[in-house]
Amino acid sequence: CHLMFLPSHTVNMTARTRHMTCAMALIVLCMFIASGGVHGYQDNGMRAITFWPPLNGAVSNGTVTRTINPSTFKFVAKAPALQKAIDLYQPFIFPNADTHVNKEAARHLESDLLQLIIDATNPACEPPSPTTNENYTLSVPETGAATLHAETYSGVLRGLETFSNMVKYAATQANGAKSWHVAMCPWVIADAPTFTHRGILVDTARSFQPVTVIKSIMDGMVTSKMNVLHLHITDSQSFPMETPSRPSIALNGAYDENSVYSVQDLKDLVDYATARGIRLVPEIDTPGHSRAIGLSPDLKGIVACADVVDWPSNCAEPPCGQLNPANSTMYTVLAEVFHDLVEVFADSVIHLGYDEINHNCWAQDPQIKEYIQQKNMTIPQLLLEFFTKQRTMLETVAPTKSFAYWEEAAMQDPMLPIQATDSVQVWSNRDALNAALRNTEASIIVSWAEDVYLDCGLGNMFGGESWCDPFKTWYMQYNTDPYNNTAAADQHRIIGGEAAMWTEMANSPIVLGRIFPRASGYAGRLWARNNVLSLQSAALAMADHVDRLNARGVDAAAVMLEYCRYAPEMCFKAWNQ
Repeated sequence: CHLMFLPSHTVNMTARTRHMTCAMALIVLCMFIASGGVHGYQDNGMRAITFWPPLNGAVSNGTVTRTINPSTFKFVAKAPALQKAIDLYQPFIFPNADTHVNKEAARHLESDLLQLIIDATNPACEPPSPTTNENYTLSVPETGAATLHAETYSGVLRGLETFSNMVKYAATQANGAKSWHVAMCPWVIADAPTFTHRGILVDTARSFQPVTVIKSIMDGMVTSKMNVLHLHITDSQSFPMETPSRPSIALNGAYDENSVYSVQDLKDLVDYATARGIRLVPEIDTPGHSRAIGLSPDLKGIVACADVVDWPSNCAEPPCGQLNPANSTMYTVLAEVFHDLVEVFADSVIHLGYDEINHNCWAQDPQIKEYIQQKNMTIPQLLLEFFTKQRTMLETVAPTKSFAYWEEAAMQDPMLPIQATDSVQVWSNRDALNAALRNTEASIIVSWAEDVYLDCGLGNMFGGESWCDPFKTWYMQYNTDPYNNTAAADQHRIIGGEAAMWTEMANSPIVLGRIFPRASGYAGRLWARNNVLSLQSAALAMADHVDRLNARGVDAAAVMLEYCRYAPEMCFKAWNQ
């Protein structure tokens, strides 16, 4: 201990006195530095607990802050199947807990909370369904054991996500040990989602998204309590899925050999989704947006208007191509594709597309012209025939499945016989919603382009504005209520919604930042429709959510100035005025 740390009047003390005084001075100095010292960090580790999505049920809490030591805290699974959920969440709840400078000292840190006991009525980790119960109850006392109970494995995951929101890293102690705490104990939470369908659509046809990226998207989804990943696998631009019954489709329809999902890739994604309580819903877009399915030389003719130069008259974007209902081989190929799809995807729903069907595309095809003339039918009647034949085929190759359609399927004349077990995904406007409600008995999925399309406001490939400007912020998505402009009598048919990531301008290196945290905003409303937070409260909770996303390897964009997290009144009070 150097005498420069001591006041001048102590220099003439005895050696023993000097040593004792020096030791005391160093202890005080170390305590001062460990507590923030002269630095006085703006983040003192004591910000309030926030939840994202917001909680949606009965909640009570106290005022006591309790310590929790990750070196000694135990996760206790009452059923072996729940260990998978614990293995997933333990590193989320205590990130970098194994990086103590002094691990032995860490084991001796004080801990008020000792364990989390986890139980489920049906603990099996199995592919979730549209009716899977995700409710849970979580109790965190002032001392001892916390408890988490749910009906299903998926409910356990949602409860663990809430627990991860509660556990806050406090500080690194002077001896190098890290400490955590839970504020506002005791907690009793009974939480459940408003909507059963809380999803993201990811387009893998326009820009191929590697398996690693899709897994990262699912990591962001489980962090956001989302439960449906809608893979728009195929489109006119590419067909990136291996089909063993007809290998030539992907060999000719994919962009290149590195832009194809093998059967094993897709099975791996299904397993990854199941472990995170996520339904993986595949879409093979039909009958429009289908050029890439027919690029193999042996399949020539199963797609109409595939080579037209005047694309604006035949489709929404290049290249054009619709399945050719006048070609009998087309139905054989379609049956093979859906047979292979069913072999891989466990979910009970297949999305069949039916968006932006262009009558001109069919009307200008010579084979179709001859076909409808011989049968004395119109183009709308040809679409009805295709719908009927496709459903008949699916009764054989996919007898246990139900089907989803884009809104256009509910707006045809003559009407297409969509069944009550099906669902219709609306995207354009309220007229489409009303048509789906009036013309079908199907469930409704809300994906308004004006609210939750993630590609909007980012330009187009011709250097101009996107068709759906402006940019959709996370807060715009949070303010999207699926019940808007819907009569109370019809609201029971709306099962939820999806944010949509179309990828004309979003390749794999940047797609995560385009999705998150904006899609998490919609997730917040879909989970807790009636618990709507103020802008300030929502922004602070979302900023904490972004921290969790990034800590879990999901590249998420910031939502606010970092400074405003530590001085929110300074930032938001004047803005709200």
